[in-house]
Amino acid sequence: MFSDRVYFPILKSKQGELKALGHLAEDIKNQLIPTIDVVPNTSANKTFGQHLDKVCESVVEHWGTESVVFLDLFDIHPDQRTEANEHPVDHIFRTARSSDIKAFPTIGLDRDDDYIGAVSRVLQEMDPHLLVRLQREDLQAPTISIPELLATLSELGLAPEQVTLLIDFREVQEPIQPLSQQAQTLIVQLNGVGNWNRIIVAGSAMPKSVASVIEQSSQGYLARLEQDLWADIDVNSEVTIGFGDYTVVNPEYVDLDPRIYANTMGPSIRYTTTGSWLIARGSSFSSHPDGYGQYYSLASDIEASSDYMGEDYSFGDKYISDRAAQTTGTGNPGTWITAGSNHHMTFVVEQLLAG
Repeated sequence: MFSDRVYFPILKSKQGELKALGHLAEDIKNQLIPTIDVVPNTSANKTFGQHLDKVCESVVEHWGTESVVFLDLFDIHPDQRTEANEHPVDHIFRTARSSDIKAFPTIGLDRDDDYIGAVSRVLQEMDPHLLVRLQREDLQAPTISIPELLATLSELGLAPEQVTLLIDFREVQEPIQPLSQQAQTLIVQLNGVGNWNRIIVAGSAMPKSVASVIEQSSQGYLARLEQDLWADIDVNSEVTIGFGDYTVVNPEYVDLDPRIYANTMGPSIRYTTTGSWLIARGSSFSSHPDGYGQYYSLASDIEASSDYMGEDYSFGDKYISDRAAQTTGTGNPGTWITAGSNHHMTFVVEQLLAG
């Protein structure tokens, strides 16, 4: 299962990121399987159950019902229930089934008994396949984590070949060699206990704020260390070690207050290149005389770069070209995440296919 896919991005269930999936060319879409992290409900106008239903509605709209997707409630508090006192795993997968979404559940070794029980119920209603998300702490003591993993799978009635393993480093910083060594050690031991469907290594070097790496009204490059980490893994494995990342955003979920957003944030464009991101950053929306109009000049800077792939390369590249020409609106941080993520996923698929 999934043996023909080369890329496994992780996205939040925010509109900016999901819309990036919807704008992918079909040949790119056919090379990836996304994991969608369901974010908490922040709307006063929707119940939690309605929020989960909206996630499924967005998946149908922007991903469709023909291709596989993993859903994870990693960012949802373990005590959160719907207004009908239903576990969110039960609710979202019931909605996914009724919407004909080809969704598989995700667990981690940190999930409580209620979560595992809900996943068990979900698996009974479908052709069983599971994504197991292993985090950095699970790599530090494989003699503990691997038996725990096998015990959980036995409880769920699953064999290793029905399981995709995601080794998720989340935020990646230098040095990467100790991380790649940890991954190699774990992969060797995992291969010794089962014939896993696939093993994926993922993470992201994108900081929570680009202000920490790029000064205002300037541009620069930030290394895609997660790519270097994956490439540094050299292990004899019968299972292909797949690549995943968080496109152009930081792995941690942050709910930004719009009032803070308007007063302190400024525009930035994140453009993926072979080994890095080219980041063009403006000044505060509220204090710069051009406000959101700064996006026009930032788009022109990206378009003028030798890294720019041309307006026909992807939806995201056309988005940049249109703003550089000032033929349409400036966009906002959400729409620029769509553009950056769409270009990123297109670029990464082609990069992986090229070897």
